[in-house]
Amino acid sequence: MGNPKDKLTLYMPPEMITEIQAQADRHERSLSWMVMMAWRIAKQRMGEWPGVDDLIGRGFWVGLEREGIDEHTGDAPPNTKGEKKCP
Repeated sequence: MGNPKDKLTLYMPPEMITEIQAQADRHERSLSWMVMMAWRIAKQRMGEWPGVDDLIGRGFWVGLEREGIDEHTGDAPPNTKGEKKCP
């Protein structure tokens, strides 16, 4: 992916795409630009999260299941007023 115009298909929930599109419209930018900026902002914080190898044997994912947190998205159950918990 050396070319700045390389294409990649990403699958996201429709609600997420709608939210990103609304922000893109507000900033008069493209969806691609919004995703690139979001990554630039989030990558340092995500790099601080423990990796899967760090969590094996610690019961981390079991704890998330107990709290109802989706291990893939970090989404909390609807009854927690939309709060998200990230590792």
